Amino acid sequence: QLHQTINLAEKMSTQTITKKPCCDCPITKQARDECMFNSGDEAKCRFFIQAHNMCMGYNSKEQYLSEIRKELAENPKTPAKKVCCSCPETKKVRDACLVTHGQEHEDCKHLIEAHKMCLRNEGFDL
Repeated sequence: QLHQTINLAEKMSTQTITKKPCCDCPITKQARDECMFNSGDEAKCRFFIQAHNMCMGYNSKEQYLSEIRKELAENPKTPAKKVCCSCPETKKVRDACLVTHGQEHEDCKHLIEAHKMCLRNEGFDL
């Protein structure tokens, strides 16, 4: 066990952290923080939290999509609204980012993915 712990510590020490929580991904951080400030509900802010985590490299899009697929397999959903009217919170933030920064901005890419994940979670097949 000690050998495994040492190997893990060596592996972690060779990894370089390229992003700083204080400074990187400011748009996704702001979206997450504003949602949490306004609602205080992690469930409502789930997709903003995920967008920031993806931007920071904490989790991958595939991990989150796997979670959504599992949830939908257990509890299938049929969209209750048209795609244009679903997920207004993530749509609003995504659109503001695109207008201000363009679709090639790293934060905007993650907000686009967050909106898509929200739509998938509502039962849309994207």
